[in-house]
Amino acid sequence: MILQDSQAAHVIEKILNDFVDEEIVFIYEDILENFMLLANHMKGLCVVKKAIQQVKFPDLFNKFEKIITDNALALVHNPYGNYAIQTAFEVNHFINLKQMENYNIFLINL
Repeated sequence: MILQDSQAAHVIEKILNDFVDEEIVFIYEDILENFMLLANHMKGLCVVKKAIQQVKFPDLFNKFEKIITDNALALVHNPYGNYAIQTAFEVNHFINLKQMENYNIFLINL
């Protein structure tokens, strides 16, 4: 997968940084489709973090929010995935903890 290659990851990060969401929806969709694989991979995580930081288009934003909240428990227990959660928290108002499935289980397992 191209997003797990270190050189390709840098190119994708630059594209995410320099283009508006509407022009690169296909890249965001690919990241979303492979989110857990990428978020749990050293190089893929860099792309996921950049996507979380850059996404502004409401539909894409909502998809990222849903995939992160739905997979929060698995992400926090992964050495790379937990940084995806951390990045989402750093982005102002990205995640509402109460929306997370198994909210109480999530807090107990932290």
